Amino acid sequence: MKVIATNDFYSITVDEVKNRLDVVFRGNVVKPKDWRNVVPDMERAVELVRPGFKLMSDCSTIGVILLLNVVKDIQAVVAKAQPGKVASVWSEQILGQLQLQSSAEHVGQGYADKRKHFTNRNIAEEWLAD
Repeated sequence: MKVIATNDFYSITVDEVKNRLDVVFRGNVVKPKDWRNVVPDMERAVELVRPGFKLMSDCSTIGVILLLNVVKDIQAVVAKAQPGKVASVWSEQILGQLQLQSSAEHVGQGYADKRKHFTNRNIAEEWLAD
């Protein structure tokens, strides 16, 4: 597994053999300076996977999401790379999920259809394994 980026707010890793991208988002998405590298980091990550890749997006420890433009840009990068499946893991707090889903619907390219939301990472792993 290759570590593309890791900091206090997110980690991005790629398993080229499994054709899988793992992203863990943490904390609050409120200060642009904390998130300024996430889109370029994601662009570097998707260069290492092939179309049909699987993405685990763990948002279970994320708090407030105010930078919806950053979220939309991340999703656009992922959608352009043509994922096969995207599993998003969330805490029971649904507000962030609803905000993210709303932006995913605007990305196009069938991205929202490839996504499924979970509150349990193990179940998300099973879904990605199919």
